[in-house]
Amino acid sequence: MNSVTMTGRLTRDPETKNFQGGSSVVNVSIAVSNRKKVGDNYEDVPIFLRANVWGKRGEAIMRYLKKGDGINVTGALSVDE
Repeated sequence: MNSVTMTGRLTRDPETKNFQGGSSVVNVSIAVSNRKKVGDNYEDVPIFLRANVWGKRGEAIMRYLKKGDGINVTGALSVDE
């Protein structure tokens, strides 16, 4: 099963890309924290991820969210190398 859930904050304003057939995709960059134990203390290590959101959900993100806002994304994971 390929499923991932990310909860974090937008690191920049969402960007939209329109295609000829009328469809669009919204690109978002998300920062999530990974808590790591260093000695006796805990340290938050940021992880920066990108997500593509298609259709009406992407349109809602463009309309309501901006840099710094919290976001929860669930979807399939794909790795670009």
